[in-house]
Amino acid sequence: MTSAAVTHTVEEVIERVLSATTLTRLSYSPIVQQRVIERWRKAARSLVKIGKISFGNKLTLLRNGDDVFDELWKSLRGAKQRVVMEMYTISDDRVGKRTLNHLTSARQQGKDVVVIYDGVGSVSTSSKVFERLKFAGGVVSTFNPVSWFPWRVSMNRTHRKIVAIDDHIGFIGGMNISTKYAGTRHGTGYFKDVHVKLEGPAVKDLAQVAYSSLRHITRGDTSLASLSVPLPSSSSYSYPPSQGIPIQVLDSNLVANKPEIQRAFRRLIATATEHCYITTPYFLPPKWLKRSLIKAARRGVDVRIITAGKSDVPMVMFAAQHIYSAFLKRGVKIYEMTDATLHAKTFTVDGVYSCIGSFNFDFWSGLGNSETNIGTFDPETSAALEQHFVEDIRKCREVTLRDLNRRTYLARLLHWSCYQAACLMRPPKMKVATTTTSSPSSTSSSAT
Repeated sequence: MTSAAVTHTVEEVIERVLSATTLTRLSYSPIVQQRVIERWRKAARSLVKIGKISFGNKLTLLRNGDDVFDELWKSLRGAKQRVVMEMYTISDDRVGKRTLNHLTSARQQGKDVVVIYDGVGSVSTSSKVFERLKFAGGVVSTFNPVSWFPWRVSMNRTHRKIVAIDDHIGFIGGMNISTKYAGTRHGTGYFKDVHVKLEGPAVKDLAQVAYSSLRHITRGDTSLASLSVPLPSSSSYSYPPSQGIPIQVLDSNLVANKPEIQRAFRRLIATATEHCYITTPYFLPPKWLKRSLIKAARRGVDVRIITAGKSDVPMVMFAAQHIYSAFLKRGVKIYEMTDATLHAKTFTVDGVYSCIGSFNFDFWSGLGNSETNIGTFDPETSAALEQHFVEDIRKCREVTLRDLNRRTYLARLLHWSCYQAACLMRPPKMKVATTTTSSPSSTSSSAT
């Protein structure tokens, strides 16, 4: 399909989505309804130019960590050609070891296996945990590893959570490979998170993101030549919409000048007519995102944000409380989740478009980290996410200006201090360090 044909197809999808949402069934006049449709048509034309989009996909929402790992391990066992994984954290615990055992088994059976993990996110994981996989011939690369010299440590991290298997089954969302993200059957149930299982052509676009990271950090390394299957080409604009749903893969790699998530979010918030529902564990939005949310609230959009009231990074939680008033005074509603440690990252707009991935509404995702989200014009996915959002709000505490004004001077000082510290840690424009560790290509694989 040509770019123009894709735009036309997405516009048809938009009209079907709008007819399935409440937007065109509210007390809008026919003229206003037509304006809403035209507004989203324009947004669709912009969005298809931002990130890769494919049709004919299946999306399964997974909110329980045990279900995520059950599905992941089952899919790894069924791999036929290759597996590519890019993760912020791969822990040296029972979930991490079991996942690596499946990856090693796949490699021993002759499948190509590529694993990329972040040097900071996996800093506590011993490199020995990857030795069996490397010995079997798997490619293992570290993204910007930690240096003994602090001034050499890049603030650019891969914060992605991507798995692509045979280019037809993929996983993406907020969950890392760790017992903290699993439920109580496989792990600790520490985090409340959301993940997605994808089936269809969009998985090839996910794989492209991970392969681009690998090509960057392995420049000049001959290990890529040992991969038996050629690197996949993009599947954008190639599949008819007759079955399944459209999926857009949005990348954020500011080093490579690819701010796709940022551009998409700016456009989506500007298009919002009725509501924006955001779930983010860390809420310290950069200026452009702050302005976009406030503008939306000022024009009457119902902007609601669920963030952490109990956090694995308390400094960021306290820093966020310093800036709450700027949003509350302008009509944005903020809720803190206190019954669980929030880690989900979801975003829905008007019940028309929904987004899930690794992107947080904070400085580090907005200005520095490499992130990947998927977005979809699918009313069923949006309805499910919004239903979950409403259910979560019932378990949250709404933050009010009265609450903020009743804070003690000590609490205000704590929140201000944490905000100043976060600003000092805010990433500047940065360059990615080039390093890698990978298996020797001469190692032969053995069947199991």
